[in-house]
Amino acid sequence: MVDAKIDRRILKTKKAIRTALIELLATQALDSISITAIAKAAHITRKTFYIYYANVQDVVAEIEADIVTAFEQALNKVTIGDHLEDAHLIFETLTQVINNDFHDYQALVTAHNLDDTQLIRKITDCLKKRLIKITPSDYFNNEQTFMLTVNYVLAGIMSVYQEWFHNSQAISIEVLSQQLSTLTMSGVAGILKVS
Repeated sequence: MVDAKIDRRILKTKKAIRTALIELLATQALDSISITAIAKAAHITRKTFYIYYANVQDVVAEIEADIVTAFEQALNKVTIGDHLEDAHLIFETLTQVINNDFHDYQALVTAHNLDDTQLIRKITDCLKKRLIKITPSDYFNNEQTFMLTVNYVLAGIMSVYQEWFHNSQAISIEVLSQQLSTLTMSGVAGILKVS
């Protein structure tokens, strides 16, 4: 019983630290956020911060690792059946994962001076591995064409999501994901028919 109470306290403290960092990223560049500022915003001492993390970058790394794990777990449930159109499930899955922790994603992707390419690269690698695993080999003439297609599609998808986070999100994540799904599966002609 005591261990469960300690575990809850640890989780609560780490969550407070992570939440404080995310809130500070809304107004400050990552490299200007101090451990003192995080501790103050999390209502803990600097000493308590150091029990869990060596520096601010460790907090970012942990948040990123959790985001990638969430993507991996969700994508592991996605399969593509006999029809390539089933790939829309990938976009639905991305939408669900992003919606679960939207505030964290937005803060990390839009943070001033934060090298968001590392997080984007990790998510892209996760998506790439899953696409390679679930795409039937007979969809493409050869492996080079398949890899060219995967790299092209993923670069475009991730670029659009990044741009969406950086700007005012004039459309919902659901609409964005639906449009990306249509664009991916039907090309520009598919979007022109829908719009």
